[in-house]
Amino acid sequence: AKRLADLPDVAIGLVAAGRSAFTVAAPAADHDTLEHTILDLRVGLLEPDPAAALGTGLALAHRNLRGRVAEGRAVLLVTASDDGVGRLAALDAAESLARDEIRLLILAIGSGHPGPAGEIYPGADTATLAPLAAVTGGEAAAAVDAASFERGLDHLLERYHDAPSPGRRPASGPAPRGSATSAP
Repeated sequence: AKRLADLPDVAIGLVAAGRSAFTVAAPAADHDTLEHTILDLRVGLLEPDPAAALGTGLALAHRNLRGRVAEGRAVLLVTASDDGVGRLAALDAAESLARDEIRLLILAIGSGHPGPAGEIYPGADTATLAPLAAVTGGEAAAAVDAASFERGLDHLLERYHDAPSPGRRPASGPAPRGSATSAP
């Protein structure tokens, strides 16, 4: 991800959410390690599930970033499911990130096509995920293969780099729940 080098003072952590949520990489400004960790991710790591742990994943990421001092802070959520987006926990977690000026970047993976072992990863719908990211001033992108994963990640990081800090949002604060606000 070429854009990581453009964010030297930004603490970025990586959380994965599917059937469960877990920290893949703790927040740090060591982007070389983060880049290698991202490149080592495997599609099978994230199993889509109707009870997706998006809220749990976001709360975990927030806990990991709490108290970290950096020029900027961001959560990169990689998920193969958008099923948990409408749940109160996911919206509450995104609003909590926004209050602490932590931007949410979501990379939705899955193609809807059979994988190497015949399994089908339906993928997450960025139209469903984008409003969740927008609450924090972030954005969502889609990836269906390794090349689009890298392009999507680069796009998210470029938008993060170019966008104003979440702390400089208009006084109205985060978008209301259920709004169809688009990311900056």
